[in-house]
Amino acid sequence: MTLPEIALTEYTSRDMPTLRRWWEDEDVLKYVHDLEHQLSPGALGSKVGTGKYLARPLVRYMVRDAAGVAVGFVSVQVTGSWTEREDDPVMPPFHAGVNIVIDPLQQTKGFGSAALEAVFDRPELADVVTLGGSVDSRNEESLGMLRKLGFVPAGPARNGMIPFTAPGPAAPSSSAASDRG
Repeated sequence: MTLPEIALTEYTSRDMPTLRRWWEDEDVLKYVHDLEHQLSPGALGSKVGTGKYLARPLVRYMVRDAAGVAVGFVSVQVTGSWTEREDDPVMPPFHAGVNIVIDPLQQTKGFGSAALEAVFDRPELADVVTLGGSVDSRNEESLGMLRKLGFVPAGPARNGMIPFTAPGPAAPSSSAASDRG
């Protein structure tokens, strides 16, 4: 499958009207729930899950097509481990949770796959061992895309969401790209 040409650009507040329009779309809301958390930076070192602590500020990108038009949004939360001693930094291994929303009018055109592939090439994520996320179990298009890219279920569905993971750029194996196929 040939993926469309895209660029990941920095998210700015000027992009908010576009995001709001997508986030309020009925088709998006069918599979994706509260999206406001994708804009909240969170406090470094704060606990975000069992044994997971926020390692760096939230990384956010707009996905733009070859003409520069916004066709999607990606947010990445990087976590690591922490000793829970005051002033200790969050330590590797680092893992990234990825959220992607594609313009409802541009879905099924490969922009989600292209965006996910582009995330692997970001230098600010080069030390990430795994990338993961959750997909609504009814969202067949996204589930198929993740499988094609080499993401595998990371456990059973919880609350209707299937967790997925894939080797990140810093995975101990040969290269993350070859592992994804």
